Amino acid sequence: MTVSLWQRMDSSRGVTQAGTEADIVIVGGGLCGLGAALACEEAGVDWQLLEQTRIGWGASGRNAGFLIRGAAENFARACRDMGRDSAKSLWKLTEANIARLESYGLTELSSFERRPSVVLAYTEEEAKELRDSARMLREDGFDVDVPSSGTDSLWRKYPPLAALANPGDAVVNPIELVSMLAERARAGTRAGNRTGARVGTGDGGAGTGAGVGKERIHEGVEVHAIDPVTDSSDARVEVRARDRILRARKVLVCTNAWGPLLLDELRDRVSPRRGQMLALRADGESLDAAYYSNFGSEYFRPGPDGLLVFGGRRLADEAGEVGYEDKTTPVVQEAIEEFARRIVGPSFEVVARWAGTMGFSPTGLPMTVEVRPNVWFCGGFTGHGMSMAVETAHQAVSSMLGSGAGH
Repeated sequence: MTVSLWQRMDSSRGVTQAGTEADIVIVGGGLCGLGAALACEEAGVDWQLLEQTRIGWGASGRNAGFLIRGAAENFARACRDMGRDSAKSLWKLTEANIARLESYGLTELSSFERRPSVVLAYTEEEAKELRDSARMLREDGFDVDVPSSGTDSLWRKYPPLAALANPGDAVVNPIELVSMLAERARAGTRAGNRTGARVGTGDGGAGTGAGVGKERIHEGVEVHAIDPVTDSSDARVEVRARDRILRARKVLVCTNAWGPLLLDELRDRVSPRRGQMLALRADGESLDAAYYSNFGSEYFRPGPDGLLVFGGRRLADEAGEVGYEDKTTPVVQEAIEEFARRIVGPSFEVVARWAGTMGFSPTGLPMTVEVRPNVWFCGGFTGHGMSMAVETAHQAVSSMLGSGAGH
């Protein structure tokens, strides 16, 4: 959305509000922003988080709820495209992401299910890549299965030529996951985890501690500018929103696809792509795993209350799926339904349709980058923020604190 002159002028009255300075201001309240908030909390750094609408209202609450190892493409193809070392690091990052979420209470969520993610091949080309992937993953120390049969609707009606399973993966209601992370961030963890790191010093000096006992997650706050501070204040960056101005030593933008609308420097680094999904009810049909097929362009899994979730098929209108517009389209929805018929047959009821905007990076790798002095961006998850965002956000905060390199 754009911000009018009058709305920009209105932000000036927020300068005198209490709590308008922080060590780190986080922009964006999805999985990445909440992961960054928790990383700041664990480091004893004072933080404030600004979310334009509601927590988890973007792609973090609109995805299919997959927690997978790796990316949509198989490991052999990823090694070819980005190099084996980078692919291996990405696979390890996604394993670490799941492990970190488990440490936060993932497995206690009512919607959590340990479900293997299974990559399916329906062409000889992809089948060979899956066989190569299994071999290479084992060589690199990853646990992997190669199923050849099953009893659910997929295996009965549309059996693949080959399959590769990641046994440690899971599915979850993403809104429940986001809500849990927000509750944990609001509650704070400093009593047992404070390190006292001061932003940008790396010296272990005393933190401000100003975040304890006050609300630090602010919803309905749309940021429209991030500028350097020009006076003698200890703050280095000014974050301007519609009704307030916050000052911070550093800013971390965690808006993923929406980053280029706030930071021009990201226009060639992150591109918005829409993903569409639907949920259906098909009597007598079931799925036992979270599935990907056609190099990740289709995905489907069991959902709540006997529903099945299907998504993808962007290739049905690839050009039309670039951009920020939040809507479903007949061409892609019909393509998803056509694919679903292969799995569950012709008789089903669609109970929900939705879309979400993802941020794609040119390399397929998530990024942590300082785009201007003291202003960082974390994003570019290329459709896999559920599996990458929280761990990448921790790496981003580590980089900002000067105690480690970003991914």
